Amino acid sequence: MTHRIIKPKAVIGLFPAINLRYLQENKFIDQIDLAYGITYGDKPGNKLDGYDPLNDNDGNLFKNVPFKFWSSKEDTVIEHRYHTEAFQKKINEIGGHVEVIEVNGEHGDISHYRPKDVVDFFDQY
Repeated sequence: MTHRIIKPKAVIGLFPAINLRYLQENKFIDQIDLAYGITYGDKPGNKLDGYDPLNDNDGNLFKNVPFKFWSSKEDTVIEHRYHTEAFQKKINEIGGHVEVIEVNGEHGDISHYRPKDVVDFFDQY
C-alpha cells in the first residue's frame, strides 16, 4: 500500500507490526536490517524509507481504507501502544477509520484469531 502497488478495499491485521522504525531501533535490529538490505554504516533508516506505514506518510494514503485490527495490550513483542494504538490515532484523527478489537494475551494468542469476524468484515466491502 505504501508504494501504491496494491489498493485494497479494506484491511485487517492480527497484532500488526506497523511501526518499522520503532522495531528497528528497539527490538529487531538484525532482522529488519537483513530484510531491507541495511548494512553497518548505512544512514539509519534510509532503506526503510517508504516501507513504514506509521512514519513514512501523513496518513492520507490510508484515510479512505477501512482497517480492523486485533491487538493485545499484553503483547510484549508488537506492543499495542507503539503499533496499533499509534496507527489508529493517526488515521482516525484525519477522518479515516481504524477499528481496534482489544484481545488478550501475548503475541500470537489464540484470542487474536477470529475467522468469522474477518469474513464478516470483508463482506461489508
